[in-house]
Amino acid sequence: MYDKAYISHDIRNQCFTWAGIMLIGAVLSYYLTPYMAVPAFVVWLVLFFQEVHFDTYKAFEKYLLK
Repeated sequence: MYDKAYISHDIRNQCFTWAGIMLIGAVLSYYLTPYMAVPAFVVWLVLFFQEVHFDTYKAFEKYLLK
């Protein structure tokens, strides 16, 4: 019923994006100020909660095979 390859690619891309945001925040906090980690964390939270759904059908409807 679901496209497992699409799910795995989508999750892989999300993890790379989240890791990239945290890496940028870590580098900026190392070179500029430690407080640069806070905006990176806020951006990560926004992107993370865009993907969180409490309804399982809504969470997986984009992965349905057509």
